[in-house]
Amino acid sequence: MVKDKTFGVLIRPARNAFHSAESAGSQYHETSDHYVGVIAHLCPRHRVIVCRDSIQWILQRRKNGGG
Repeated sequence: MVKDKTFGVLIRPARNAFHSAESAGSQYHETSDHYVGVIAHLCPRHRVIVCRDSIQWILQRRKNGGG
C-alpha cells in the first residue's frame, strides 16, 4: 500500500481481478457503483479506478443526481 500525499488516502495497486469478474455483470463495467477496480473513494463524487486492462488509473467524477 502507498499513502498518497495529495489526498492522504491509502491506495494499493490492483491485482488483475477483472478477468475473473467478466461474468459478474455490472461489477465489470467501469461506470458501475460496484466496479471491482475501485482503488480509492476521494469523496462522495470522486473516485479512482484502474481500467479493465490494468494499464492506467482513472479519476472519475459522479454526475449530478448520482448516489
